Amino acid sequence: QQFTDVNDVYSSSQTVKYGVPQGSLLGPRLFKIYVDDLPDNVSEGWVYMFADDTTGYDIGDNIDVATDKLNQMTGKIYEWCRENKITAHIGKTEAMILSQQPFYGPVKPICFGDEQIKLVTTT
Repeated sequence: QQFTDVNDVYSSSQTVKYGVPQGSLLGPRLFKIYVDDLPDNVSEGWVYMFADDTTGYDIGDNIDVATDKLNQMTGKIYEWCRENKITAHIGKTEAMILSQQPFYGPVKPICFGDEQIKLVTTT
């Protein structure tokens, strides 16, 4: 059960059906345990996690190969999130292409499910 307390005004009690109760002392540790297997479920590239932030990267011989690999990775992460009932905040998700050589022309979109991830040039 979980409820919200704002200035000694309490919401009704709700059952937590999945996920981790927010605001609890054990919340961060429970969340870490809950998502700990995500990197193991991504066979393409590398996935690193810190708290509730996730970074994935991969290497390709050219821009098309790199974006294909990133789309495979984001597809695996999307499926894992769906199966584990976790919602990713696409508005806070960005992709960046780094290259030693300049690349021209349109870059294939990198997607998370049906949503396109914003491509940025700086962090």
